[in-house]
Amino acid sequence: MSWLDDWVDAAHPSLVALRRQLHAHPEPGRAEHATTALLVHRLTAAGLSPKVLDGGTGVVCDVGAGSPVVGLRADIDALPLEDLKDVPWRSQRPGLCHACGHDVHTSVVLGAGLALATQDLPGTVRLVFQPAEELMPGGAIDVVAQGHVDGLSTIFGLHCDPSLDAGYVGLKSGPLTAAADVVEVRLTGPGGHTSRPHN
Repeated sequence: MSWLDDWVDAAHPSLVALRRQLHAHPEPGRAEHATTALLVHRLTAAGLSPKVLDGGTGVVCDVGAGSPVVGLRADIDALPLEDLKDVPWRSQRPGLCHACGHDVHTSVVLGAGLALATQDLPGTVRLVFQPAEELMPGGAIDVVAQGHVDGLSTIFGLHCDPSLDAGYVGLKSGPLTAAADVVEVRLTGPGGHTSRPHN
């Protein structure tokens, strides 16, 4: 696996730059057009043949040929939140930011695909860059409906987990953080003042 260490050492600066570019230019679900174009550009430059999903956002790309076919999935959309960080790669789009780590997920899966593309694989790795993970209905429905999980022997969905220390990877079989929900709360009652909460 020394090839992988060498590849990561060489690619690390460009992957960090990619992640920061994505973080600075977040896009909401089903509107990830620049993110999709960037992924297509990077995959095509590596000699791969990415396919954009029918909705115009999201990308699927096979690396290698033959079976088994294993999927690696990342989500590419941002959340409708202000980016409160004070860093050079802070979101430049008011009201949008990658607060859930999708910029990291995208960079990691792209990096894995680019690294694997340098090898003679005994099967296929399908890269799935899913749009609209934070919406309902989500982009996973599009990926499935368009047949991009057909033939997969397994799929690994990537997600950051702040409960794990840096340098560790957690694995779980089955669903994990697998739902986006909307909750509406209505409060009724008399008006009040924060200095008199007992009233």
